[in-house]
Amino acid sequence: MTLFLPRNTWPIYLLLKVLTNSAVLNLIEADELLQFNSAHEAAEFYPGYFLIGSDGGGEAFAIGKASGNFVLTPYIGHDEETPIIVGRTWTEFLDYLQSEYC
Repeated sequence: MTLFLPRNTWPIYLLLKVLTNSAVLNLIEADELLQFNSAHEAAEFYPGYFLIGSDGGGEAFAIGKASGNFVLTPYIGHDEETPIIVGRTWTEFLDYLQSEYC
């Protein structure tokens, strides 16, 4: 099925799609991001990254502070080699989420 939706509606569509497909995708609310990073000790365990969510399967979504790239990296065993770039822009990141979770 081809889907044509305005990009600004994709987060809502992705949430609904994830809920109906029972997939797990957890992007953290903007006002909870600092607390989420603090709780996961991001400064110590994910230096250079800002955590923004999880795939529900042991991997974190993050943004590289220097590059601005969206990455997927393991919660356990993260090092400078493990992050996988899943988008260089917000639009590319949304495209990735749609392809993987919808």
